[in-house]
Amino acid sequence: MSKKDKLSSNKSIIETTRIIFLASCTLIFIFTIFIAAIANSKPKKEKTKNTNTEKCVISGCNGEVCQGKEEEPTMTICLYNPEYDCYKKAICEVQEDGSCGWTETEEYQECINNLSR
Repeated sequence: MSKKDKLSSNKSIIETTRIIFLASCTLIFIFTIFIAAIANSKPKKEKTKNTNTEKCVISGCNGEVCQGKEEEPTMTICLYNPEYDCYKKAICEVQEDGSCGWTETEEYQECINNLSR
């Protein structure tokens, strides 16, 4: 095989790899949008850990957003982040400034600390 043929073959392989990579990225993007649309098409069951506070709800694809019940539901991209599991151990409630937010618990802190190990 001549040098010219090898160079042409390498260029062909690189171009094929680039096309496959771009197609894969496009499919992942479309799949993410599709999953987000499905997740947000059904009303989320309002979950709060603090039954005394009915003003705050948990939203977002992974339950990572604490927001006011009267606010428009927050749509987030459905990419998994291990930290989101820790929010299940925090409390979604009204904060001192009157807005809804996460109150960190000992379980939440322990979960976060375990992630950084």
